[in-house]
Amino acid sequence: MNLQPHLSWLRDHPVALAASSDMSLAIAIVLSLMGAVVGVMLRYGGMG
Repeated sequence: MNLQPHLSWLRDHPVALAASSDMSLAIAIVLSLMGAVVGVMLRYGGMG
């Protein structure tokens, strides 16, 4: 399953992304979780 066309389409059409609030909410949750995981890895992994 290739998501690249969908992602590029959403990037080119932010209105469509904003219109589907459920999708944008899910993307926001995923991005925040990924950011938190990366932050923890950088914080504790860098010290180790």
